[in-house]
Amino acid sequence: MIPALAGYMWLTNPSSNDNAVPMERASTSPMGKIVLDRIPQQEIRDFILEQIKNDVTSFQALVPTYYPGDSLEGFSFHEKDYQFDYPLDVLWGHYLSANPSEAWNGNMVSFGLMVSKKEDDVMYIGGAYDGAEVGQVLFINIEVLGGLFKVPVAQEIIAIEPDENYIEISYVKGGKSAGKQRITFHDNGDGTTHVNHATYYRSASRLRDKMIYPFFHTLAIDEYHENMIGSLEQKVISARKASDQ
Repeated sequence: MIPALAGYMWLTNPSSNDNAVPMERASTSPMGKIVLDRIPQQEIRDFILEQIKNDVTSFQALVPTYYPGDSLEGFSFHEKDYQFDYPLDVLWGHYLSANPSEAWNGNMVSFGLMVSKKEDDVMYIGGAYDGAEVGQVLFINIEVLGGLFKVPVAQEIIAIEPDENYIEISYVKGGKSAGKQRITFHDNGDGTTHVNHATYYRSASRLRDKMIYPFFHTLAIDEYHENMIGSLEQKVISARKASDQ
């Protein structure tokens, strides 16, 4: 689905030793009913427990760090452009419909789960996906430096604008990064599409924002877009084979 895009921590993992959660509170809240055993990444499990410990017990309590229209003053900026040999309508439709457990499945990024504020439901790896909607929160894991550091990231889809052809997501409060990402699709007029991936971000560390985040964020979004195009190519090949039968 949508780029769960890299909100890298300051190259540290959350400590699981401080994540003790009262069992009654955890088991009776929507967040507490998440089946942790179905999430393969320990870092994401620890992140969820830390959220519950901090009284984030409902899906609605997962709060984005940016809302449409908020000021972007004080945020750092990163962008990268991509050119793809697919028409805009095909590419747009695929980015909205692609299963996030496939889109966020690579050497660096991996999907943990998705929660839907609208449906009050959870989707795990391999689950059925009906398409991107505002209010979906994706939990992904980022492996930095070949897995030496593993960083959990939560991000919420905050806008889908088909008239302007962009998808916008925000980092969720509780992580190390704040800000938003916007993926905009532009028709080149020749059957190809230009995609701009723009990110506004900030953290508590100016050094991290200047020296570390841009490099690893670029690697993560590159992998995400490669996965998207790879899955679209497989879909096209499968459709051609079916039509030839």
